[in-house]
Amino acid sequence: MNRERRRLVAVLLAAGYGTRLGELGRTTPKALLTLPGTEQQVADHLIGRIRSIPELLEVVLVTNRRFRPTLEEWAASVRDDLPVPLRVICNGTREPDERLGAVRDLALAVQGSPGDRDFMVLATDTGYDFALAPFVRAFRDREEADLLVPLIREDPGTLSRRGVAALDRDGYLVDFQEKPRSPRSRDTVPPLYLMRSRAVPTVQAYLREGGDPDALGSLLEWLVAAGLARVGGWRAPGRRWDLGDPGAHDISEPEPHGRDPEGP
Repeated sequence: MNRERRRLVAVLLAAGYGTRLGELGRTTPKALLTLPGTEQQVADHLIGRIRSIPELLEVVLVTNRRFRPTLEEWAASVRDDLPVPLRVICNGTREPDERLGAVRDLALAVQGSPGDRDFMVLATDTGYDFALAPFVRAFRDREEADLLVPLIREDPGTLSRRGVAALDRDGYLVDFQEKPRSPRSRDTVPPLYLMRSRAVPTVQAYLREGGDPDALGSLLEWLVAAGLARVGGWRAPGRRWDLGDPGAHDISEPEPHGRDPEGP
C-alpha cells in the first residue's frame, strides 16, 4: 500500500511523570523503562509492534517538558528504522501538578487532524505479546465501529485494577467500568484504542462536559454510557505487560534500546 493511501496515525502517550515510581520516575520517562518479563523498553516494544502496519502514516509521541530532551534523543535513535515520520510534541508542562492528563494529551495530538486520519492510541506503560496488524485489519472490517478495543480475559483477582467491559451478542460494548468493585465480566480493555476520524470530536466533547482528563478508560466509560460512540471489542490472542502491575516498580534501570520484531 503506498503512502498516499495510508491513513492511520499512531499516538504514543508519554507525558506522565511516573510519580508512583519514586526517584526513578523523576529521572526516567515510563516509556523508557523495561517491560516486566522482557528485555525491552516500552517505547521500543511498541514501535516494534506498530512499524509493520501497512496503513501507518505517522507516529506522534506526546511528552512533557521535563522528559522532552530524553525522548527526543530516543526518537532520533529509532527514526532511521521507521518507514514513516516520528514526530515529538510537548504538552508544555514540567511538574506533576501541571500535568494535562492522558485525555488532554490525546486531544493535543489529534487537534487539527485531516478528516481522513484514523488513530491508534497507545499508553506507554503497557506492552503486548500479540501482533497489532490483525487488530487494524479487524478495525477496517468493522466499518460501523467508531472505536475498536482489544479484549483480554484476565483472572478475577486483577479486575479491580483494570477497565472491564461487557458486550452484547454482536461484540459491541454495552458497559465499561474502570476498576469496578463488582465486575460484570472478565474481559479487560488495555489502554490501546483504534479511533475513526468521525469519533475524534468526542474527545473534546468529553473534556467540555468536565470528564476526568487523567485516564483513557474514563473517556471510554463515558462514550459507552452516553451512547455517543459505537465501541467494538476484538478478542486479543495474547496478554499485556503492565508497568502498573504489582512488582513492576522494582525496575531500577532502563535497558539499552532494543528492537522488537512483530510477532506472528
